[in-house]
This record gives sequence, structure tokens and C-alpha cells, in this order.
Amino acid sequence: MQPVKPVSVKILTKPTVMEADRDYSISCEAEGSHPSAKISWFEGHTAFNNGRVSGSEGPGMLVLSTLTFAPLPEDHGKILKCRGENPVLQAPHLEDSFHMNVVFPPKVQLELGSTLRAENIKEGDDVYFECKVRANPEHHKITWRHNNGALMQNYSAGIIMSTQSLVLQRIERENAGNYTCLASNDRGETSSPTVALRVQFAPICKSKEVTIIGASLEESVRVRCEVEADPAEVDFVWEFNNSGENFEVAPARFDGNNGTTSELVYTPMTERDYGALTCWGRNPIGKQAAPCVYQIIPAVKPSPLSNCTIKTGLNNRSLEILDVECIAGYDGGLRQEFRLEVYEVSTGKLKLNMSSSLADSPVFRLPLIELLPSTHFYLAAYAANAKGRSEVVRLEDVVLGDPDKHAESPVNMIPLILLLVGCILALAVTVVSVVLMMYRRRGSTSPVHIEPYMKQPIITPPDSRNNSMLDVAHGDHTYFVEYTLKQVADYQINNQPDIIQSPQVDQEKMKKEPQLFLPVRPDTLFAPYDLHKQSLQNNRCSLNPFSAKLWEPISFKTDRNLMKEIIIANSIPGPESCV
Repeated sequence: MQPVKPVSVKILTKPTVMEADRDYSISCEAEGSHPSAKISWFEGHTAFNNGRVSGSEGPGMLVLSTLTFAPLPEDHGKILKCRGENPVLQAPHLEDSFHMNVVFPPKVQLELGSTLRAENIKEGDDVYFECKVRANPEHHKITWRHNNGALMQNYSAGIIMSTQSLVLQRIERENAGNYTCLASNDRGETSSPTVALRVQFAPICKSKEVTIIGASLEESVRVRCEVEADPAEVDFVWEFNNSGENFEVAPARFDGNNGTTSELVYTPMTERDYGALTCWGRNPIGKQAAPCVYQIIPAVKPSPLSNCTIKTGLNNRSLEILDVECIAGYDGGLRQEFRLEVYEVSTGKLKLNMSSSLADSPVFRLPLIELLPSTHFYLAAYAANAKGRSEVVRLEDVVLGDPDKHAESPVNMIPLILLLVGCILALAVTVVSVVLMMYRRRGSTSPVHIEPYMKQPIITPPDSRNNSMLDVAHGDHTYFVEYTLKQVADYQINNQPDIIQSPQVDQEKMKKEPQLFLPVRPDTLFAPYDLHKQSLQNNRCSLNPFSAKLWEPISFKTDRNLMKEIIIANSIPGPESCV
């Protein structure tokens, strides 16, 4: 039989959409060739080798070829061809084809503007990026990020975004860092590789605040100047300024430079050497715009704390705590911190060592649970700065007394019993005096002129001094906290206790008399007055106010000084010889 070319070549399956990286099997058949047709696969005009090909022959000179492959994003839009030909004939071949529609998430590439040289970018330049995206379906959003933070368009800040470009105008050192762009389509979101932007700049101070350095006369201190710069090769110049002079510090006093750091050893010899040291840096980009400033001041240890008191409070877990609050003294010219140490009296063991809960005020919060089961303490509070610590303020004999134990001890009842006996005796004497005065008034035969609008002032003794006692509740127990404030130079000595005995806690037994002296009753104000001014001045008194001498009525309207004398005479007890 004579060789015959194929009569038909046909791709049996032509997918309309193909997903990237997913396997597909495409079959093609050639019919009518003798000898059997040879089937080949092409992508465009190039042989397609990205897959596996399997073939078979069927009846009636039919040949079948199957291509199995996973399309790549790069295959999108290309033509996949199946070609059939008789291997022994030079006759033209037959072929069938289709365009591959490969869908995939965006492929993103970020590039610095083509007209820019990355190694020459410095502060004040304009910079732009180009985000190149290939996606099917087409991307619908592009997002920009700087150091993993989202960038938003801001014309006033010089951040301008166009379709696939980012423009940064008049960049500063803060614009340096890593940039990425992200593109999104219906298949997902993809981020570009990172592009690092280097922004070169002149030196700037690492710390923007003025640094305070305390030094005594003839004390050498190291002043360390640290700057940020790109490039990091920095030359330094030091200057000294005070109210009367300004001069450059000799290079011989430098301790040396190390890239972006310079150290100067400075020793104030006289009062004129206290002032401001300034440090300037220079690199290939330029000179530092504003210097680093170090204020050299006379410095000493801080002053001791004062007016330390103990209060109760609640923490965030609703447990009782002790608040120790003090007043800060002079900081010595340097930043100071506040410390409190709690010692057990019986053993001298340190129970707590803590800093103030506020940075600028000596306020300490002592958890009660950390002090128990010990009950007798002394506290040492002090301030400290770079020159040392202040004298210690000591709160002695801080006692956490359990009221149940006080109830079992009869010794603690003695002060309360003595107080009650004293009050009862004073009250009895006062009542007897009032009764006697009323009796004298009723025995008088002289008329008495009474001004109804006048009232005797009530004289009350002054308040007793605060005995520095607190009630602290913890769980089912109530504790008394007592303390005595004492300032010492060394809190490890002078341990003699100054203990205030805990009172009886029974609330019914702790009621206090409002006053030890009863006021003079108003109805005894205008008793017969037989003591004339002369006898009052001679400080005389009569055991028998109802003498035969006639009494004369008194008008306090006409003689208010006389009224004052009577009020004082009636309100204040006289000599022991007068009853």
C-alpha cells in the first residue's frame, strides 16, 4: 500500500480556563495516515516539553496522543498546538491548536525608579518606586507598605500614589527602610520582594533631650556623645559655653572617636567651669544642624524624705495594702529615685525592698499579704541619685496587731481603765461644782438682771495629738498599724523601740468622752456678784458667797469687760483652796 498522509488532526479537549499549577490532560488524534501518523506538541513555534506524552493506535489508521501537564502563569495567552504528519512523506503536516487561558494570583515585582542611583540618595531628594504586576484576571488593587506598615496617600507629607507608582518627595531619614507593594485579584493577593531604601544624612543627636551631668569640683566625668549618621564615619568637635565665654575644647581632652560616638573627659576646676558642653558631628553629607547639649551642674546627694505617713488602700485585686507616702526633698541637681526597705524588728531580716510606684513622687505600696505572719517592723525610706543616697528616714515600731490577741491580754486593758477612771473623777468634780453654784444662786436675795440674748461660750479642751494609728482589714482579721517617725543618719542603729500600746478593739469599749470639762451652764452665768473689781484683781475668793453684803444687779450691756471676767472666772477652775 502506498504511503498516505493524515486526513485529519484534532484536539479532543480544549479547556476554556486553566488554573496555574493544576494538572490537565489534553488529547489529540490523527486519522488516515499510512504508515501511522506521528503526533507532536508545540507551544507557538517551539516544541512543548513541559509535560508527559502517551500514545496509542486504534482501528482504521487512528493514532491518539495525550499530553499531561500543569500550566504556568507564563503559559497564559500562548498557543498550544497538536501536529500530525506521515513520517515517510514530505507532504505538509496537519495541526490543531487553541489559546491557553491560564488564571493565577498576581505576580508582583517592585523596582526603584530607573533614573535613580540607590547609593546616592540623601535627605531632600525625590524618590519613586514602580510596582510591576502580571495577573489573570487583571489586578484590581495595589497596596504599599513601609517597614510592614501601610502607606497612605498624603500630599502634604509628600507621599503620592498613582496607578502602579509611589512617589516620595523631599525624603528624610525616617523614609529609609524596606518597601513592598501588594497586588490583588480574584485569585488572591501577592506581595512583592522587599526593596531597601537607604537615605544618607548628616549627623543628628541620638537623644534629643538636654543631658544633665552632675559633677563636684575637681571631679572628672565622662561625657559620651552619640549621634546617628549615614555614612557612619563622623568627625566630632566639642565646645564649652557659659554665661560669660564660649570656646572650643582642646582635642587633647578627647578620649577618642568611634564611628558615631565620641567621649570627652571633663573636670570642672572652678565655678566658671559649670555650663553647657556641646558636641558637633560632621560626615560626607554635611555638618550636624543642631548640637548635642550636656549641662554640667554642681551635684550632691539628694536631701532626705520628710513627712512620711502610712495610709490604707486597695489594690486592683481588692486586697488591703499599706500606702507609705512621703514628701521628696531637693534632688541634688540630678534625677533621683525613691526606695523603701522593710525590716523585721526581731530578726533584722529584710522583708521587702521596693521602688516608688510613682517616678516623681515617693509613694510606696506595701502588700499586706507579703508582710504577714510577721507583725513588728521598721521601715527605711530614702532617695538616691548618681551621687549616692540621702539620709534614711525611719518609721519605727510599725505594728500589725491582731485584735483577737489583744482581747486575750489583760495588760492592754490598764491604759483604758485608767483613762475611764480619770474621766469619771473629773465628771464627778464638775457635777459637784455645778450643783454648789446652783445652790448659791437660789440662796441669794438680791435681784439679778439677766440679758436673755447672752450665752455662755462652751470651752472645750484642744484635740489630742494624732497617735499615728491605722485600722487595716485583711480577710476576717483586723489589724492596728502603729508607727513613730524618726530621722536617723544610719537606720541600722538606734533600735530602741518607741511603742504606742495598742488600744482595746472592742468598739463598745472604745467610745471616747467628747471632753474632760463640762461647759458652765448658762443659768449660772449671772450669779450674785459680790466680788468687786478690786477683789478680782487680788485673786481672792469667798467660801460663803451668800454674805450679808448687799448684791447689786449687773448689766452686761454696760460693761462687757466685766462679763468677760465673770465668764473666765466661772469656766476655769481656781486655786486649790477655793472649792
